[in-house]
Amino acid sequence: CVRIDRLDVALRQERAALAQAKTLTAGLQAARAKETDAAKASLSALEAQCAKRVADGISRGRAIAQIVAKPVTPGQCFDITHSDLKAVVR
Repeated sequence: CVRIDRLDVALRQERAALAQAKTLTAGLQAARAKETDAAKASLSALEAQCAKRVADGISRGRAIAQIVAKPVTPGQCFDITHSDLKAVVR
């Protein structure tokens, strides 16, 4: 079984990665305004990757939140396997 504290850690890690991707996206957008056309194309590709990472992070975060949202008590176990959890937080 997977303890609720492990899910909380996974959710916190996902939120941190999501914040980092959003910060990187904002930095790329600011840099894009100052660059040449060739550099803008490169930055566009990086922005697309960041946007996908943000979307994936939101999706994984929602999946984790659905598991965590169930009423629980400290130390309670969920009837899911570690491979299920890995699929969610991958």
